Amino acid sequence: MQDPSIDTCLRHAVERSRARTLVRHPEHAGTWSVTLPGAAVLTLVLEADGERLRLWAALGRVSHEQARHTVHALLAHFAAACDHFRVGLGDHDIYELWGHWPIDLHGADELADLLDEVASVVRVWQEILAKPPAPGRVAGPAPRETAVPPLVRA
Repeated sequence: MQDPSIDTCLRHAVERSRARTLVRHPEHAGTWSVTLPGAAVLTLVLEADGERLRLWAALGRVSHEQARHTVHALLAHFAAACDHFRVGLGDHDIYELWGHWPIDLHGADELADLLDEVASVVRVWQEILAKPPAPGRVAGPAPRETAVPPLVRA
């Protein structure tokens, strides 16, 4: 049986954030969907040990295949700058955002802040994928034709 206090914490966090809706998936215990501004959906999954929530959002495909290496260069910069989210290439060439939240049932405000941060990161990456910068427009070392490894799902 799932602890109802996690539902309460999630509901309070969504109410305090810019997120629009929270839906619990009774057919998948410990799974919720949060609709973010712009209609993106963030999936939350309670890990087996009950200590953390996994966060996942599909970002989309790169709109211009010839710009994929530029997107990968941006991914490398993002990975170096951000240690609590990862963006990578998932199934069917769809880029995905992954993260975790250590469960604190009294931390609805912190979770609300995290949901707002996720919403901003998702929006930016969706914009990048829809209209990638021209090659050579990424600061730092010249991008190389390297593949982004698929995400390893814990």
